[in-house]
Amino acid sequence: MTYIWFSSVIETIKLIIASAFISLIIGSFTSIFAWKSSYKLAYYAPIMILSVPPWLFAFFISDYFTYIDPFIGASISLGICSSPYCHAVICSSLTSRAYKSYEALLVLNGLNIKSILYAIYPSLRISVLPSIAIVSAEVVSDFGVANYFGLNTLTMLSYNIWSTTWSFSNSAYGIIWLIIIGITLSLLKNTANSSINSSNSSKKSLYSCYLSLLPTVFFIVFCYFTSLSWLIGNGFFHSKRIIEELLNTTFLVVFVVTINIMIGSLFLLRTSKIFEKVGIMTYSIPGIAISLPLVYFLGQKVSLIILLVIAISVRYFGLLLNILSSSLSGSSKYIETITIYSKSSLIRIINIFNFLLPSLAMGVSILVLEITRELPISMVLHPAGFETIAMRMNHISKIESPSLLGGQSVVLITIGLLLTCIIIWSTNDRNKKFEKQ
Repeated sequence: MTYIWFSSVIETIKLIIASAFISLIIGSFTSIFAWKSSYKLAYYAPIMILSVPPWLFAFFISDYFTYIDPFIGASISLGICSSPYCHAVICSSLTSRAYKSYEALLVLNGLNIKSILYAIYPSLRISVLPSIAIVSAEVVSDFGVANYFGLNTLTMLSYNIWSTTWSFSNSAYGIIWLIIIGITLSLLKNTANSSINSSNSSKKSLYSCYLSLLPTVFFIVFCYFTSLSWLIGNGFFHSKRIIEELLNTTFLVVFVVTINIMIGSLFLLRTSKIFEKVGIMTYSIPGIAISLPLVYFLGQKVSLIILLVIAISVRYFGLLLNILSSSLSGSSKYIETITIYSKSSLIRIINIFNFLLPSLAMGVSILVLEITRELPISMVLHPAGFETIAMRMNHISKIESPSLLGGQSVVLITIGLLLTCIIIWSTNDRNKKFEKQ
């Protein structure tokens, strides 16, 4: 048993290294050319890659890697779909640090490759560790990609041992490791500001803008083309239940978002730095490590649908809390001014709400995006007769063929694109409000 866990840790580490390398390459490419272009579109558009879940992209490229090398396929799926996180961290560093160095080097050395490299090197160097931490958290938490390609990661081994032996004690070793890794990675992520912001430089380069958009455009076009080809080739055979799956997904989204907003509001009444620092920890803990203890201790006492809502709420609570608390903690003077000069409590609440609206929209959109494609918790706490669109797609891909899921994939990508557009708008609007303070 010790050897099995050890090999699982090695498999997880290998997948982290390969996925992080791919993410860093793509994130560096898009962020450097976005920085060079100074166009807002170039800064924000790469976020749209988040519209496609890694496990869905794994379905798209499975024909190329399932029989050749599943590990490479998994690394590419997780690496490309996690690249927006690297883009955000590197962009933030380049915007805040690189332009002053770049302008000074232009005066000394003129416009050449050496000036550009010397300007961006310090920003890239300090962005590497936080970027790797974020991608690592995604890889450690992953269920769908590892499950589809048959990899023996810590998450998959913990799940497989539980589903075959129904022994919590046998899976406890993996759960402990997952919690430790998750919390450690969350501490590393808190060391970097990943709030994307565009440069105020008046020098704009349309050519650099096009280059920064190239990976995103190719990715979205490829995913839509594959989805539509599946839909045309196989018809709507497996698309008849989409409405039911969407209703179940909407049910989860509404309940989880409502619970998180209500509890988050209570926490934010007593704003503290600790919420900003540890809020992300619940999100960093993999879903398997949350759902398995819940089903073991409460599975016979509480309905699975209730446990499903609780588990997903716990996982994503820290994500919303972190976004809102970071907005409040960075705007203490603004909030104090509103409090002093507001004529009534109602006006004060309205003004604070208007200020927090972009952050709230961003947090809720990210929550909805994550819940819509959530798998690890859903597969452990799977109520009979209840299937979300993600559950259904995972089931069909394993027992039949992903190519039967054209309708579901078109719907899922479209929902993802709409949500990422809201995230882009709210990020830009929040940045404007912070700049005015």
